[in-house]
Amino acid sequence: MTRQRTAYELSESQVTTPEPVVSLFWRLTKQHRARFGSVLDMGAGDCRFANGGSFDRYVGVEIDRRRVTSAKPPANGRIMRGCIFRHKAADYDACIGNPPYARHHDIRANWKERTVAQLERALAVSLNKHCNLYIYFFLQGLLKSSPNGLVALVIPYEWVSRPSAGAIREYIQRHHWNVAVYRFQMAIFEGVMTTASVSIVDKAKTEGHWNYYDITPAYDVVKRKGITDSRQGVLEYEKRGTI
Repeated sequence: MTRQRTAYELSESQVTTPEPVVSLFWRLTKQHRARFGSVLDMGAGDCRFANGGSFDRYVGVEIDRRRVTSAKPPANGRIMRGCIFRHKAADYDACIGNPPYARHHDIRANWKERTVAQLERALAVSLNKHCNLYIYFFLQGLLKSSPNGLVALVIPYEWVSRPSAGAIREYIQRHHWNVAVYRFQMAIFEGVMTTASVSIVDKAKTEGHWNYYDITPAYDVVKRKGITDSRQGVLEYEKRGTI
């Protein structure tokens, strides 16, 4: 019998992060922390996020056996094959990476029910089951990071306004954590037509500030006025691709 695959084993949900994006990711993250003790890379792929960061210990979790086999973890780290939602360790100084994206109707139903129930119990939230797969990873990062930790992910910019991501925004706001969202002005993944961002939640800062920036094609960072520059505020998100 062929084993059913979880949503983030789908090849279309996995993309490789370009090296310039990884370098920018660490440049932005270092504005919040000069160095980390322990780092959890969720959906580690080939461990490319292990390059460029300052940390004492790196742990990568990857479900794809082929990627684990070819991965090159750093001397002060390791990669583990498995499901990030079954990872037992916690209290990481940072949870990082580029989680897989998949639409809600592409996620296997029984896996989603089990994972949603697990996250709702642990975080006392009520999730919209129409949210994208990366939202589950985002929540797992908030769960696995230490009380003063950092969550820094390469994820679609839509999370700051989409109704289906409302639970995670409300959870962050309830804790008054500071948030910085860096929106790419250009496409950074081949064949993935959605607006990407580097989104950082700093749990050590509790002023409740949300700051927004643009990343230009030259990888310069420019301050934004808010979620949108439009006078009409947040407009309905327009699907531009298959994810």
